[in-house]
Amino acid sequence: MNKSVLTFEEHSAILQTLKFTQNFESRKSKTLSAVVKNKDLIDFSEPDISQLSSILDSIKSYDAFIKALYSSTVLNPDEVLTFIDKNPKYSYFLPELLQAFPTSKFVWLVREPKDNCVSRLKNNIQSFKDVGYLSHWWNLTNLKIAAAAKEYPDRFLMVPYEQLVSEKELWIRKICSFTSIEYNADMLEFEKGKNKRDLKFQNALMKSGRIKENEFVLKINQLTENLQKPINSSKIDNWKSELTPEQAKNIDLLCKKNYDHILKSNLDDLNDPSSATFKLLSAFSLSKLKLDIVWNKK
Repeated sequence: MNKSVLTFEEHSAILQTLKFTQNFESRKSKTLSAVVKNKDLIDFSEPDISQLSSILDSIKSYDAFIKALYSSTVLNPDEVLTFIDKNPKYSYFLPELLQAFPTSKFVWLVREPKDNCVSRLKNNIQSFKDVGYLSHWWNLTNLKIAAAAKEYPDRFLMVPYEQLVSEKELWIRKICSFTSIEYNADMLEFEKGKNKRDLKFQNALMKSGRIKENEFVLKINQLTENLQKPINSSKIDNWKSELTPEQAKNIDLLCKKNYDHILKSNLDDLNDPSSATFKLLSAFSLSKLKLDIVWNKK
């Protein structure tokens, strides 16, 4: 284990408090109150809220607050040089995140569109089950990331998921170099410490009480538990058995050109094939997502 790197389970504490970045000095107490209400962060990462409260007056900026929050989850915070925070929802808040965290870097994991659509279908990630809609959503998400990557090229690393799976060491070395994390061969030995990680995850799950809650929460638990699994090929080419030829053809029609351009880093050649109907639906969905985050529902 690399003690200089600290990782976190998916949570929405940052997204719920981004609105406090402006005039943070007068809103720091509200920021702390919002963090305390985030069960995912509190139950799974166990920050020391008392410690954070005691130094709140000395914290002068939002990014310093988040660093202090994350540091309070470990006994020896001075050893931590890098915080890793993985959350797909960050894709829709990149302008705000880039401004709030001026030294942050983003690993852009790009997945083959047909497999991505299958994953979204299986996990009920979105309300609409039409592959055309999901294809447009793949484009929307990656176009938003690409726009940010064009503006801040030094702060984004595009990683093709399929290549990461087939060439683990190569891509982990690239990610380490990009994030200034020292590479360690143990990074390829996922099973080391797995039992300890699993036990910690299960204990946090029991403590949160979420295993007793509704079907939606159980689905979130399943998705979170997937993060405990190693990089593997089990999710590659699932579309071949899950999609009809017509569905696969339609997804390729909408996504393949952009997918190929992204893999070749030809970001200037990307285009938005979205229909007016999808643009309306996606605007509604994004608005609902942001409201759900504000109200601590996602």
